[in-house]
Amino acid sequence: MPEACERRLERGQLTSGIPVARRVRGEERIRLVQAGQPGERVDVQIVRELLHRSGKATDRSPRTARGRNTIAPVEIAGPSLLLRFASAGDVPDLFRLGADPEVTRFFSWGPYVSEAEPAAYVHRLAGERAQGIRLDFLIVRDGRPIGVTGLSELSARDRRAVVGTWLGRSHWGTGANRESKTLIAHLAFAVLGLERLGAYAEVRNGRSQTALEHLGFQREGLLRRWHRHGESVHDVLLYSWLRSEWGRSELARVPVQVRGEPPPAFLLTPSAFPKPVSSGVVPS
Repeated sequence: MPEACERRLERGQLTSGIPVARRVRGEERIRLVQAGQPGERVDVQIVRELLHRSGKATDRSPRTARGRNTIAPVEIAGPSLLLRFASAGDVPDLFRLGADPEVTRFFSWGPYVSEAEPAAYVHRLAGERAQGIRLDFLIVRDGRPIGVTGLSELSARDRRAVVGTWLGRSHWGTGANRESKTLIAHLAFAVLGLERLGAYAEVRNGRSQTALEHLGFQREGLLRRWHRHGESVHDVLLYSWLRSEWGRSELARVPVQVRGEPPPAFLLTPSAFPKPVSSGVVPS
């Protein structure tokens, strides 16, 4: 992009390779792009304004070429928690939660050093929902976000996905992980039609392993050199929870209310599966 078409912004210095906001002359929007040189700066408030303006596309859906919304909001309500899509107004809370090194210790990202990072995450979510890449929800208690949970690695043919959850440190040990996974399991098994939920736990993360096992997840084995954190590569433990196991558990009887229609890419209808072949060979 020509320098004459850009306006360098004033706050939140970032390093090369991290998304940066730029205002494009003559356009009522900001684009998140890769920084070409170290020291590029981003005005986080302008990023939030961008997300508010394109707004309901971020909160609700990506838009088609004709400008129509294609994915409506989804909310999942339980006894004390609400799962909902993230919006631009949640960026400060996400930054506060994800800036804690203890929270992100076993993650491939973080800790956050600028609000531009959670702003870029929120900006990506609508497209990822539409493409079936990731279906993330904020975990909300008493009107405030306390973490994130969601589904990824969807296989429509095999009716499986992977669940991941993280919470702010002050919410560890409060039951929020158990209830949030109860809500996402209801969505996965009772609404989307999945047969299997997978989960990963870093081999040093005993807290995560214990929490998964208390929910009913079964440890399946070790995935060697599976997860990259910067330049280091880590082993992780693989867990699974099957629909039949969930159906027999007490968590399947927790009252859950789902409002809205899940993104079409995550709804496993018959058209999502390969047609049988006459030879009887199962497609791989």
